[in-house]
Amino acid sequence: MKVGYARVSSQDQDYSYQLKALEDAGCQPDMTFKDKASGKHMSRPEFDRMLTYLREGDVVVVWKIDRLGRNFTEMVATLADLFKRGIHIVATSQGVDTSTPMGKAMAYFLGVVAEMELDFNRERTRHSLDLKRQRGITGGRPRHPILSDPKKLAIIREMYDSKRHTVKQICETFGLKDKTSLYRYLRQATA
Repeated sequence: MKVGYARVSSQDQDYSYQLKALEDAGCQPDMTFKDKASGKHMSRPEFDRMLTYLREGDVVVVWKIDRLGRNFTEMVATLADLFKRGIHIVATSQGVDTSTPMGKAMAYFLGVVAEMELDFNRERTRHSLDLKRQRGITGGRPRHPILSDPKKLAIIREMYDSKRHTVKQICETFGLKDKTSLYRYLRQATA
């Protein structure tokens, strides 16, 4: 049986192009597992569910081999486990089919390439950030304007400490999107 797996790295990304490729390869929509999670984390809900579902003779169909993960060591362990269980992998956009010796070799090779690409991206990002810092440009999320004001931050601290107001009420009063920002700024204020 063909079992599809699609993954994108973040919630705002779209995997419809992957789903189309999986459908074109013969995967049924109800036999396609989908995650919106980074590939560097091998534990992903739908991926884990797919692994428990698979049986000997099944074929996992992915758009690219790196959809299985970008950490080469863990990806190799996953590939080895699947191969040991008699499960093959097809990567539609790369022409990989691990039912052949050359296909297996290509899957491992493309795993190395995917990790190398990730390392290059990290290196370029780190270099770019270093250059920006040298020019005095700092990154990161800007502080909420209300929380940047020490007087208003003192009022928020007093409201929070008094326990007369809920976190939700404080956030609504000061226009904060979520409690995570409130807690972060309260920690910074006490540090």
